[in-house]
This record gives sequence, structure tokens and C-alpha cells, in this order.
Amino acid sequence: MNKSVLRIGCVPYLNGRPLVVHLEQPHASSDIELTAAVPSRLAELLDGGALDVALLSSIEAFRQPGRAVVDGVAISADGPIRSVRILSDVPPERIAELAVDNGSLTSVALASIVLAERYGVRPAIRRMEPNVPIMLRSCGAALVIGDVAMRPYRSEWTLDLGQEWKVLTGLPFVYAMWIARNESVAEEAGELLRTARDEGQKRLREIAREWAKRTRTPEPLAEEYLLRIVQYDLDDRKKAALEAFREHSRAHSVGEKVHPIRYC
Repeated sequence: MNKSVLRIGCVPYLNGRPLVVHLEQPHASSDIELTAAVPSRLAELLDGGALDVALLSSIEAFRQPGRAVVDGVAISADGPIRSVRILSDVPPERIAELAVDNGSLTSVALASIVLAERYGVRPAIRRMEPNVPIMLRSCGAALVIGDVAMRPYRSEWTLDLGQEWKVLTGLPFVYAMWIARNESVAEEAGELLRTARDEGQKRLREIAREWAKRTRTPEPLAEEYLLRIVQYDLDDRKKAALEAFREHSRAHSVGEKVHPIRYC
């Protein structure tokens, strides 16, 4: 790692704002370089050595050996999440092809697990730009994530994947975590990232208000999402949920390889 600069990658979604807004303040640290990108791109940047730690999709915690999770911080929900949804013009048990946001990683794996175990289908996956009307016209079903997923759409069926996972396992689902390229980086960045989480949680209403103004998201929706839906801790129950996701991923071969999760 560059000795003078900690290179941090974050997602450009509302749910990530409370974890990074403090890092953007001049008083946080002069030794931080922030990069915003979709989950799939963040994974590429971490793999390529362009980042030291990134707010990655949770599947990345066990996709490669050597990586380490910064303990205590995550993006999760215990039930409906609203920002990870399948929209479909056919019943879920008849989905043959699923268009997926080309920026998503964990959500694609979660969708595959839910559709196989809850509805008995294994649709072909087609990665596309996150344009819901085009996705639905092309495949009849679309997986959308982030702020795009929170907008209203016309579709015959909607599956909230957080709720579907809860019904399947009885557990919350962890969508993203701070993942470092090795244990040393995770240990060095841990205190800073946990402090940023704590400071961000003090400003949830402010963050929701600013985000609503900038993106034209209804302010009550943004506020409810941050205050009542998304959770930012990583307790034992959420670690159990991660292990369940790891085992389901192994069983359904939705990950390239499955390695133990290392927390620092």
C-alpha cells in the first residue's frame, strides 16, 4: 500500500453515503484518496491494485483468498431492502432469462439462489445497462440495484430480494462490506472506517435530505431507507448470514471459488 495515501473505493449509492460522508471532510484525514464506482468496477480496481480497501459486494469477501474484511461495518437489512429487486412481467417460476444490472455482483448471486430455491428456476443471466424498460422488453425480467431499484416501475411481479432471503433462511442479508486487499491494510484502515460509520450515522437525516435534493428522490423515501431499513453494523447474526450466503453460493456454484471469510 502507498505509505502516504490510503486509496478507498466506495459505491455511488445512497446506502453507501453514511459510510463515506465523514471521509470527505477536510478534517478526516489528508491521507485519503476516494474513488466512487459501481460494485463490479470496485472489485476490478481492488484486484488490479488501484485500491487498498473498497466497499465491495459481500460475495467478494470469499471469492478470493488473501482478502480481509474490516470488522464491525457492513451494509445490511433484516428483511425488505427496496434497493435490490427483481421486476418481472411473468410469474417468478416462469422466468427463463434475467437481465441484470452490469454493475452488480452479490445481487446476481442472491437472485440466482432465490430463484432456484424459492421458485425452482435457473434463468440465463444477461448483463445490461440498468435501463428497466429495455431490460424488461429484452428478457421479461430485470434485476436492478441501488437508487435505480427504488424508483416506481410498472411490472406484474416484484421480488424484494432482502425479503426473499429472509423467508428462505430467517436471516438478515449483508450486501456490502469494507474489504481490504490483505489483513495489514484492513487493520490499518479499520479504526478510520468505523469512526466514519459512527459519524455518518449521526447525520442520516441530513444525508437523506441532501441526496433527495441532488437526485430528485422523494425525501421521505430516502429518510425511511436510511433510518429504518439499512443497517451498518456487523454483529454475530450478520456474520452467520454471511456464512449462510457463502454456503448457498457454494451449493449453487454462483461463485468462482469459495474461501473462508477473514475479519480484522
